[in-house]
Amino acid sequence: MSVQSYADEGVEIYDYLRNRFASATLGHPNTALDPSGLDAYVDIRIRTQRAFNAAIGSTKRVRHPGLLTLVVRTRANRGDGTAIDLADELADVFRNKRVADSIQFRAPTVRSFGTQDGWHEVHVDCPYYRNSVF
Repeated sequence: MSVQSYADEGVEIYDYLRNRFASATLGHPNTALDPSGLDAYVDIRIRTQRAFNAAIGSTKRVRHPGLLTLVVRTRANRGDGTAIDLADELADVFRNKRVADSIQFRAPTVRSFGTQDGWHEVHVDCPYYRNSVF
């Protein structure tokens, strides 16, 4: 399926992740998540970037780059092993994968952000792009 809208892009990415990752609870943008009973959870953030013309002529192709950031949170003062293990698993889910035949992911980056508000944070940044034709 060729993804032609930002709404469809988000749905395809969320569905892809839900179907391949079950090691921790997934939070979603603009959805309340009560982490009080959890030892770990993952927030999902999709940031689109400026689109640009990738081809002109009789078929106009537009490239839509983006960055999927998966914020892994584990309870503070328990070491970083669980957070890093979850981050590695998430990186493997998206590393150089193609989603819905039109969203191409590239190499992810894992970065530790330390502890804040009782949670240890590790971010998995997964750059991607999709093309649309007009």
